[in-house]
Amino acid sequence: MSIQLQGADHHLLRVFIAIAEEGGLSAAQERLNVAASTVSTHLTHLETRLGLRLCNRGKAGFSLTQEGRLVLEAAYEVQQHMNAFSQAVSLIKGEVVGEIKIGLMANLLSHPESEISVALAKIQEEYPLISLQVLDVRPDRTEASLMRGEFDIVISAMFQSAPEIDRVELFKQPHVVLCSRSHELFDVPDPEISDKDVLRCDWAVETFPLPDSFKFSRPLISTAGASNDETIAHFILAGNHLGYLPIHVAQPLLDQGEVRIIRPNLFGYDVSIVLGVRRDRLDHGPVAACREILLNCHGIDLGQPT
Repeated sequence: MSIQLQGADHHLLRVFIAIAEEGGLSAAQERLNVAASTVSTHLTHLETRLGLRLCNRGKAGFSLTQEGRLVLEAAYEVQQHMNAFSQAVSLIKGEVVGEIKIGLMANLLSHPESEISVALAKIQEEYPLISLQVLDVRPDRTEASLMRGEFDIVISAMFQSAPEIDRVELFKQPHVVLCSRSHELFDVPDPEISDKDVLRCDWAVETFPLPDSFKFSRPLISTAGASNDETIAHFILAGNHLGYLPIHVAQPLLDQGEVRIIRPNLFGYDVSIVLGVRRDRLDHGPVAACREILLNCHGIDLGQPT
């Protein structure tokens, strides 16, 4: 016998999705902000409505039945169709609605030219029906993540140049070579430090490859690898390693006299922090709206795709 979904059924399905995703009724209670008895009642009503047992619950713990797993897949499809319907109606009414996932490189908050927080606030103010998710992204994974559809927008360094991606530079991120006060080069004047002196030092390096155009991107000696700037800073402060850090990340340590910059005119490099979007998504309403605000907040007029 086929079942015609009614308004109350959609609510019951949302409760079931929460139970399944949270792994039990108690956890779903916190997510839904309702009493445990209410969650249990809703689940019982749904099972009765469908004529299926959806969950195993008891001393052995919580698990979905085979029927429950199939219903969960169908519930996701119903949810997607309802979201698509809501978005279609909103577009007909001239509203911008949808979920936007932004991949954001770490350690940009303190950059003096970053207006990302301002832009996020403006997006939420001007487009309250856009739901934003901001997630970490590593520079070496930005393009692949965009192409796979994991993100709608990325704000990060990009070391590759896929033609399918539109990119606009928001600002530059200067990097400098640093050593700590306990390192052998700390008290050596810059004019007396040569390339050979730097090359024979041990380095802490990013675990993803930097472009060859960056000086010392592949040092001869490196016994420390790290996936983020904070860990690089720990190795530098430990005293045995040189390492690159963005100047805005290093500034508090410089102010405290814990580290020094080594020959910035010779050894430093700039990284472009760009806003990247797949070209086939440039005209997508929510993506275009968020992209325009992010660019405008960084003083960039929205022009033709680059």
